[in-house]
Amino acid sequence: LGSHTMYVVTWDTTYDITWNTTEFSTPSDTVCGTPVEQLLCSVTDYHSISSYTELNLNWTAPFSPSHVEAWGYVYNNVDVTNMPMMEDVTKISAGPNHGLVLKSDSTVYNWPTAGWPQLSDSENHSFIDIAAGWWFNIGLYNDGTMTGWWWNESGQASTPDSVTDAVAVAAGYNHAMALRSDGTVVAWGANGNGQIDVPADLNNVIQIDAGYWYSAALKSDGTVVAWGQNNWEQTTVPDDLTDVVEISCGGYHMLALKSNGSVVAWGQNYDGQSTVPANLSMVEKIAAGGYHNMVLQNNGLLVGWGYNDNSQTSLPEVFEDVTQIACGEYFTAILVADPGDDCGTLNGYTVYEGGDSIAFTTESNYT
Repeated sequence: LGSHTMYVVTWDTTYDITWNTTEFSTPSDTVCGTPVEQLLCSVTDYHSISSYTELNLNWTAPFSPSHVEAWGYVYNNVDVTNMPMMEDVTKISAGPNHGLVLKSDSTVYNWPTAGWPQLSDSENHSFIDIAAGWWFNIGLYNDGTMTGWWWNESGQASTPDSVTDAVAVAAGYNHAMALRSDGTVVAWGANGNGQIDVPADLNNVIQIDAGYWYSAALKSDGTVVAWGQNNWEQTTVPDDLTDVVEISCGGYHMLALKSNGSVVAWGQNYDGQSTVPANLSMVEKIAAGGYHNMVLQNNGLLVGWGYNDNSQTSLPEVFEDVTQIACGEYFTAILVADPGDDCGTLNGYTVYEGGDSIAFTTESNYT
């Protein structure tokens, strides 16, 4: 729910590299030409890539054009399929009742707004990550700083000025989180359930996400840590859960994607959202909504389960070239893209050694 950002940008293609001035990946048969671009570009699908343990990259998605498809219902029973056409999108984030998109020009756009204004032009620039909560939004700039807008009753949209090295953001109902370049986590906003009380010893984090009133982190060793509200045991991570490569927080339940392509779910199960379909396998992307889930298999097929009164788990058509999934409370959104001529812009990178960050930059426009 909201935004769940893999700090490792994708798992589709991984290059084993030695980070020095002379060794790069094998040049790929693409429009890319320079050594860094050879490192970034995949031969077949142009997905952004990164080294699993040594080099994590933040850069714009190399797809043009790209657009959002969505189904289900959002604020005030608005049919989400009536949203304006959104093209040139590089990322989507689903709040419970609205969507937030990051466009290829590094600006953001909200829909629906429920009367809230779009972000002002003076602030709407240079974004590399986004997160949508309950009528509030968090944006991460390419210099590691953040901004927030809309509902701020609990300070959830007041991003901490002291954080200047953020690499990813996440948003819950009325709290927010940031992953820092050193693998630690900071949180702010409402704390009625301890959702911003980050465990003191939490480190080596590679991904964060937030449910309604709880928070979670994925560590570089493939384990998961969760804290906050636990009424439905959503923060009771299974003891034997290992080899996790992605997490996603729903309203009151969680999903974990394992390295073997299987999915584990726990927490609230009133609508079957924590009952993983039998024989589900080959999964490469996951998204948990308020009471439903949607996953993408490596054969390109989408599979949904859980609450479906608003048809949020019923695919309106067969989609191809899906690159991202996001689930709100009662809707599902996907990013559909075609390979383009642009390999994207590298917005920054973090070099890891033994699980520790040893170098970080957000300098833009690498070639």
